[in-house]
Amino acid sequence: AMRKHKRDAVVPRYVAAALRQFATHSVDMKTLIAQRGGIEELQELAQRGLQEAMPPHGDLQRRAAATEAIGALCHLASKHPENKLRIFDAGCLELAFQALGLPQRPAAEAAEAAPDATAADAANGGDGGDAAALEAEMAMAACGLLHNMSVDAAIRSHVVKL
Repeated sequence: AMRKHKRDAVVPRYVAAALRQFATHSVDMKTLIAQRGGIEELQELAQRGLQEAMPPHGDLQRRAAATEAIGALCHLASKHPENKLRIFDAGCLELAFQALGLPQRPAAEAAEAAPDATAADAANGGDGGDAAALEAEMAMAACGLLHNMSVDAAIRSHVVKL
């Protein structure tokens, strides 16, 4: 469904959420998802969502899809050394830093993004709180991914360098 509906914002979000749930505890399921190209699909979804959801024209549905994708990558990395390497090779460390606003955006620019996202949410009929809650979820997912990846000593040194 994620491959068939790449340009849709909602379907990939819920597919990523389902993959995150499937990958929560089962090592076999984590392996199967990775073998079927799940890591690459999630990385692409997150990258696309981050690029298309930037203020001032931010699309909260695409940002939510990126959040779910990064959360799924976090679960796929947990207690699975092979997936950590696959996720590393797919460039997901840089993706997590991008999701956190580091290092591509200076701190002042990252701080300005939150009010812009809130304004975009309000302009789209929201109350402005959806954007702030989504940014908190994104931070949790990205930090979780960095934490799970950093358990591997070789990858930890790359996290520290970035």
